[in-house]
Amino acid sequence: MATFVWTSTIKINIVMLYLIGLWSKSDKYGLYTLYTVFTTIVVMGGHNFFQAMNIFFVYDNLEALTESIFITVTDILAWIKVYFFIRNVELRKKLIRTLTNATFQPKNLKQIHIVQPALKTWKRMYITFSVMTSYTVLIWTTFPFLDKSFKERNLPFAAWYPYDSKKSPFYELTYVYQVLGMWYLTLVTINMDTLMAALMVLIGAQCDILCNNLQTVNISRRSGFLSETSFNENLIKCIKHHREIVRFAVDCNKFFSMIVLGQFFTSTVVLAVTMFQMTLVDPVSTESFTHLSYVNALTAQLFMYCWFGNEVEVKTRMTIFDWTSTIKINIVMLYLVGLWSESDKYDLYTLHTFFTTIIVMGGHNFFQAMNIFFVYNNLEALTETIFVVVTDVLASMKMYFFIRNVKLRKKLMRNLTNVTFQPRNSTQIQMVQPALKSWKVIYITFSIMASYTMVIWTVLPLLNDSFKEGRLPFAAWYPYDSRKSPFYELTYVYQVLGIWCLTVANLNMETMIAALMVLTGAQCDILCNNLHTLQSGSDFNENMIQYVKHHRDIVRFAANCNNFFSMIVLCQFFTSTAVLAFAMFQMTLLDAVSPESFTNLSYMNALTAQLFMYCWFGNEIETKVRLL
Repeated sequence: MATFVWTSTIKINIVMLYLIGLWSKSDKYGLYTLYTVFTTIVVMGGHNFFQAMNIFFVYDNLEALTESIFITVTDILAWIKVYFFIRNVELRKKLIRTLTNATFQPKNLKQIHIVQPALKTWKRMYITFSVMTSYTVLIWTTFPFLDKSFKERNLPFAAWYPYDSKKSPFYELTYVYQVLGMWYLTLVTINMDTLMAALMVLIGAQCDILCNNLQTVNISRRSGFLSETSFNENLIKCIKHHREIVRFAVDCNKFFSMIVLGQFFTSTVVLAVTMFQMTLVDPVSTESFTHLSYVNALTAQLFMYCWFGNEVEVKTRMTIFDWTSTIKINIVMLYLVGLWSESDKYDLYTLHTFFTTIIVMGGHNFFQAMNIFFVYNNLEALTETIFVVVTDVLASMKMYFFIRNVKLRKKLMRNLTNVTFQPRNSTQIQMVQPALKSWKVIYITFSIMASYTMVIWTVLPLLNDSFKEGRLPFAAWYPYDSRKSPFYELTYVYQVLGIWCLTVANLNMETMIAALMVLTGAQCDILCNNLHTLQSGSDFNENMIQYVKHHRDIVRFAANCNNFFSMIVLCQFFTSTAVLAFAMFQMTLLDAVSPESFTNLSYMNALTAQLFMYCWFGNEIETKVRLL
């Protein structure tokens, strides 16, 4: 395979920096050195000096002062970048040589495909930042023509000169000098900033390649394709590669650490001054749009450092993708209500489970169900009791099956940590993110809907003042007079605790089942991506075997998921139809604008969302399976 030229990515940076005198190819002094002195000292340095000198002549005029400062500070920062860039020229050359190191070369076409998305992202960012910055500078440099102020001999930038710059030909020469100086500084800013971003991209690309090498070595060893000796040799190569990546990253930090420090320090000041400057101009004037464009360019400049720096951090930290992080909220909430035991032995948590499931939730359901025998001859009271009781009893049945299948649940969690289920690169991680985010959106939506309904139900006696008559949130029978104090208060708290435990359990069991379907679909996406990127070569058979095993593991995982929640889903669909019917009937007995009516409507919406989750995510899996 031909050598992959990493520097081709930053070729545009190299060319542009060479044109402005900052990319010397020789270690000796020559004509290019004189050109560098001319561009950095005479053109850019002189432009900054005359702008800075103007501050001493306008310091007593706030508007003129801010107008000078917000550009001058940026230009001086660019010049400081030039200084550190030239000072670290040996380090820069070392970094470029490192990129030609054989250790940094992709081993196959698959690895080239792995790094291409990041390189393309950088190119898009380069174009975007260049357009934004160039547009701003173009407006600045032509502004005297746009507002006709060139007739009054106004220059693009406020500056002091030791001569009368309004007289011809000094005006024309000074105008050209300012334009030349500003465009040189702009090219410096664009290409040095994007070069630093590119170096971060290249570090991330090397991390992707190293991850792929490690996964290939591990898979080959597990499959028996590598002997112990070959495995050790490949592992040593990976260790050396990791060491080279660390050295390269350290050198990159040394190369642009001071530049980044200066960038973040001055950008905050410049942004503040520019925003202040915008308050002094007409919102629909050309100056306002120019300032706004400048603010956008500055923001994009900072964004590049943050975005690509974060990408490197994520990739260097990425060891094993934690699929359970998606359902972490489910795990925490189910643990709180006693449904997520980590131990196989009886302990204090077992007592907590018994208390919450039997005493709190089971007792709440029992007393509500008993009330049916006392109101069966009152249709309105009967439906009011039934449509809540059925839901609560259903939640208890779900908990029963959830606890009964605890070993299967633990097996599913172990499967998620399987090496076969791991994404092979950052592209695959990004590929599954939309589905995981969709689940999170559904979780939040369903949580809000269910919680809103529960809040209204539990505080309804306080809203309609029926608590004064000793009315509880839910109709239930108790073997004592629940209207008397302190039985009323204790029973009220017991009902609230019971219904909220049932709500939390129901909410998180439902969304966890949906999450398992999402994770199954994510594995289908990863398998599809692996098959699409499968390249013919010496490792074709080895990779194909791994993908067949991956498919087999997905099928097993899906089968275990079905076994885990099949009865839960059956109960859900069977009872939801009855509950919806009761809720709709109950709506006909209530005032259309009463709190009870809105509560019932919210309850029906939550029920619909509950069923929607199963249908939506189940259909997503079916669609993805058909694409395999």
